[in-house]
Amino acid sequence: MSHLWDAFFAGMAATGMPPTGPLPELFGLSLRYPAAAGLLADVVAIELLPAHDVLAVMPTRPTLGAGTGAAFKVIEEAVAAVTGDRSPARAHAAVRAGLADVARQTVA
Repeated sequence: MSHLWDAFFAGMAATGMPPTGPLPELFGLSLRYPAAAGLLADVVAIELLPAHDVLAVMPTRPTLGAGTGAAFKVIEEAVAAVTGDRSPARAHAAVRAGLADVARQTVA
C-alpha cells in the first residue's frame, strides 16, 4: 500500500500545509465527510483483489485469520457472482458491495 501513502502525502504536499496540525482538505474532500469513507472502501477493495489473486496461485494456501478468511470468502463469492462482462470494474463493484453488506450486518 505504499503507493497509496505516496499519493496521500503528495496530495498533502500540494496543499502547501505542513505535515503537522489540522488535516486539510485533499482533492476537495475532507476526511470527515462520508465521501471519504467511499474512497476508503474503494481502496480496500482494490487492495484485497490482488492479495486474493496472489493467494489463489500459491501451491499451498497459508492459514488465514478469521477476519482475512471472511474477507476473502466475500471476494470469492462476489467475483463468482459476476456474469457476462467480467471486467475489473464489475469485479471491483461486486467486491465493494459484498464488503458493504458484511459491514452492515456487523454493525446491525
